[in-house]
Parts: sequence; structure tokens; C-alpha cells
Amino acid sequence: MVFYFLALLLLAGSAQADNLPESDMMSQLRLGKILQEYTHIKESGGAVQARILIHTNVENIWDILQGCGKAFVFVDGMEQCEILEKTDDYALIHQVVDTGLFAPQLDYSYESRNQPFSKMEFNLTEGNLTVLQGGWEFVDVDDGVLATYNMRVRLGFPLPRFLVRMSLRRMIPDMLACIRGLVGGSGSTERKKEDLDQCPGDI
Repeated sequence: MVFYFLALLLLAGSAQADNLPESDMMSQLRLGKILQEYTHIKESGGAVQARILIHTNVENIWDILQGCGKAFVFVDGMEQCEILEKTDDYALIHQVVDTGLFAPQLDYSYESRNQPFSKMEFNLTEGNLTVLQGGWEFVDVDDGVLATYNMRVRLGFPLPRFLVRMSLRRMIPDMLACIRGLVGGSGSTERKKEDLDQCPGDI
């Protein structure tokens, strides 16, 4: 789902995924790094693909991404989250987020269409964003789950692109690390503490 809707851009302190051979990519991920590459670079707003290795089963990850409860823990600025409609493979979610950008709160709804334990896709339905789309994909690997997160977002009000990206730069590594810690997928006691320390909300 998209509690991390804006968790989408420049990953401070993480490594670039661009042009990394697959073996090198997995080596970096096993070290606990978060890898990303950028897309739609010339557009306003931004887009990113991020990868993280989580040492748990996909069911645990899936559970924490459903509903709204944990969104207040791993999404910085989440002020409101409510499920408007829900079936086994579909949800309509309304959220309000304070980005801290000296700009209006983000107030939007999106729909999430899911293929259980393999893929989530989300798209904006209404609100003060112009574009919000992306999703999660999960692949089982020998030592856990390779999670790939795609996000493309464009604000519905004027704000310099560099300001949006500078503000969001700190958000996504914290969010992904927090999720990894919350599901017990950090791989060590020390890293779990580091991951949970990145959670912007109260655990």
C-alpha cells in the first residue's frame, strides 16, 4: 500500500542500484543496504525504484503493509489514515500527511490492487496530488525476501522540485529500515536496533 507514498525519492545514505550486476546488488543488500535508481528524472515531482532484503517470510511483510495501523509508525508525518473500502484483493485508502515542506498537507485517496504475497499496485483516485502510482513486488530468495518498491509522485500545487527531493531524501531509508525492523527481518540484533531507531513514529 502507499503509507510511504512519498517515501519515494532520493535515498540518503543508500547505494545506487544503477548498472550493478545482480551478484553485486545482492551482496550490497545482504550487507543491509538499500539500493535505488531513479526514473522519470525530467518530470516534476519524482520517481524511484528501491530494493531491500528483508530476512523474514513474505507473509510477515504483507501483514504490516495492510491496513493503516503501522502506517503511523513508519511514515513520517502521517496524520490520518482510513480504509474506505476493502475486499481480499482491493482497498480504497484515504490519507493525510504533513510533509514539513511549508506546503499544504497532502490529502488524497488511492486504490490498491493486490496479488497476495507477490505484488501490490496503487494508483491515485483523488486529492491534491496530480500523480501517485507504483507498487511493491516480493521475491523469495535463500535468505529472506527481496522487496522492490516503485513510486512515482507529482504534487498538485507549485513547489520547487529540488525542495521536494531534498526533504524526501531522508524519508525512504528510514521508512524501509523501520519496516524491516518491525517485521523482525534485520538479520541481527544490532541491525534491528538500528532499523527501529529509524522509525519516525512511536513503536
